[in-house]
Amino acid sequence: MTKAIVSAPKARKAAEAGSVAVRSASASRKPVAERAKKPRTSRALSLPADLHHRYVAEAAYFIAEQRGFQGRSPEEDWFEAEGQIKSLFAGGAVAH
Repeated sequence: MTKAIVSAPKARKAAEAGSVAVRSASASRKPVAERAKKPRTSRALSLPADLHHRYVAEAAYFIAEQRGFQGRSPEEDWFEAEGQIKSLFAGGAVAH
């Protein structure tokens, strides 16, 4: 562990005097718990746009087909299909 280059009282006095205080390397680091909370990007986001569109279109078609193409709008099918494709790739069920 590195020692602080400027102690806390000296840093405070330097800040009050208008000069820049130097912090230790560990003082500027985030706690481990905060670093672990980074949002993860899903694999679906890295899927090429043309493949993503094709997969969602096919899934939406099969969703509509399962219910006999009755009762819902194509947009609702599309949104449901997007969720399914996203969860498949994010969960690692499908490798691309």
